[in-house]
Amino acid sequence: MLVYFVSERDADFAIRKCHREIYKGYPLNVFPGRESVYFDPSRSLQATRMKNERIYSELFFEKHVKFIQKSTVTCAVKFDTRSGAMEFASTADKAKVQFGERFFEFKPAPQRLRKQRFLEQDILDQIAYIGTICYDLEK
Repeated sequence: MLVYFVSERDADFAIRKCHREIYKGYPLNVFPGRESVYFDPSRSLQATRMKNERIYSELFFEKHVKFIQKSTVTCAVKFDTRSGAMEFASTADKAKVQFGERFFEFKPAPQRLRKQRFLEQDILDQIAYIGTICYDLEK
C-alpha cells in the first residue's frame, strides 16, 4: 500500500513509529515510497522456496525462523507464495538460519534486493488514472 502524507516530516515520523509495529496481528513494514530501500546483504537471506507448502504471510515466515532458529528478524518480506527475504539483527543470526534451517531453502541475498513491493514511480499511471476518475465524478 502506498500512503501519502502532508509533509516529509509526517512521513518520517510514520516510518519511525510504525515500522515493525503489530497491526491486526501482523508486523508492518513501513518504508519510503519514492526511494528504494535494500536489504543489507551481509545480514540478509533470500528464501528461494518453501520445501513442502506455501508461505501465506510474512508473519508465518518470520515466526517460524524466530522461534525455531531463535534468530532476531528485523525485516521479513514475502514476494510470492514460495519465496521471500529476511534481514537479521546480526550476521550470527543470519548464519544460524542459513545453515540450520530445514523448512525453507535460503541463499544469500543479492546485492540490490529491494524491500518495497513497489515505489510511487512504478504505479504513476494507475495513480493518474484514479485521479482522472475522481475528477470526472466531481463534475
